[in-house]
Amino acid sequence: LFVLPSRNEGLPVTVMEAMLAGVGLVVTAVGAIREELTDGESGRIVPPEDPAALAKAVAELLADDEARAGMGRRAREVALERFTVEATVARYCELYDRLAG
Repeated sequence: LFVLPSRNEGLPVTVMEAMLAGVGLVVTAVGAIREELTDGESGRIVPPEDPAALAKAVAELLADDEARAGMGRRAREVALERFTVEATVARYCELYDRLAG
């Protein structure tokens, strides 16, 4: 289980790395984290500075191997679609093609 209880983030690389590792994630809703994860699908997103919500999400995923593994698999799928070098290059190529007309 990967836990990132941040108060402030941009687009954390550590979240992308955890997603690629296929582990369950519990993170706070700061920065661009919602662009990386979908709550309840590819991880759990809790409010920042809410230790009770963080502890509850961590405990729930630790207690539910199936849910944790499923979210980890989905997180890996999302990361492979969006955050690999190949995916990034493909998006840039599509952008350049659109701009070039």
